Amino acid sequence: MALFKTGVASKIKTVVSSETEFEALRNEIVNTNNLIRCTKCGKLLAKMNNDDMISVKRKDIDFIAKAADVKIKCPVCSTTNGVVQG
Repeated sequence: MALFKTGVASKIKTVVSSETEFEALRNEIVNTNNLIRCTKCGKLLAKMNNDDMISVKRKDIDFIAKAADVKIKCPVCSTTNGVVQG
């Protein structure tokens, strides 16, 4: 059984005219995707699930935990980042 697609495939494009607009769009995407980044260097540290579970997957660590008060040490700059959801 084959699936037939209709319509034209297109990419959604957002044009920004300033660095401020770019940063605002980036922050909106980060918040929508529940991404947690280092407060000092911006390295992606974890992803927050909708049920307040935090997921970290790296070479040196792989865990999922309840995000009541989790602290993650950045592998790039060694800053300890607190993740508090309330």
